[in-house]
Amino acid sequence: MSQRISLRDAQIASLRDALVTAEIELAQARERVSAERARRAALEADVTSARSDLESARVDLLAAQEALAASESAEVQVRAELLAWQEAASDENKAGHDRKLA
Repeated sequence: MSQRISLRDAQIASLRDALVTAEIELAQARERVSAERARRAALEADVTSARSDLESARVDLLAAQEALAASESAEVQVRAELLAWQEAASDENKAGHDRKLA
């Protein structure tokens, strides 16, 4: 009977050790889950921030493209005016030269 009690005590001790080990592993698993949740939340915040930055960049790009188009249009207008002035000046020079010859 003493041997049975010793065997039972050994089994109980072994089960207690297994229980302690399982509790430690459970605590570690909970810590990992908590850390992964925090990491996920941080990544989701990063994604939200990146989406906001991307949308802001799209708006800035659109504004820059519109400014470029306006600048190019203004350049074409100025070149046309310059050409008209040059042609007018050339015509005046020819008319003045023709008057001198006459």
